[in-house]
Amino acid sequence: MLSSVVIFITSFICLSVSNDLPSYLPRCYLDDPQRDKCVLRAFNKVRPNVGNGIEEIGLPPLNPFVIPQVTILQDTPNANFTVKALNYTIAGLDNYDMKEFQYNPETRALRFRMEYETIPMSAAIEISGHIAGVPLNGKGFGRAVL
Repeated sequence: MLSSVVIFITSFICLSVSNDLPSYLPRCYLDDPQRDKCVLRAFNKVRPNVGNGIEEIGLPPLNPFVIPQVTILQDTPNANFTVKALNYTIAGLDNYDMKEFQYNPETRALRFRMEYETIPMSAAIEISGHIAGVPLNGKGFGRAVL
């Protein structure tokens, strides 16, 4: 997901206006002394459009945002297991409020703060392995709300 946010941010910080970008996508420039404020405003302005994705800048749909598979591996003597989350679905990523944004063009570092009311997540879960000699093996469905 972080890569989607970076693509999104990078699209606002362009060196020249592109005719290929949608007209609702604000343009911000690296040499603008108000660049960070421009990007902050732009994020909040395009919020209604990000739920379905913005194909022109490579932003996938954010509501819901689906990751086909997430795998977590732990391989130590006391804990050796694999957890797979299938169709990991995150909803509400288009319901953000961008509060702060800073970009340092010299280091290419981004710093931003986004707030969300809730972020519901769900996935089919598969686990196998052991922890401290106790075998783990199962399938189920997990849900969480952040």
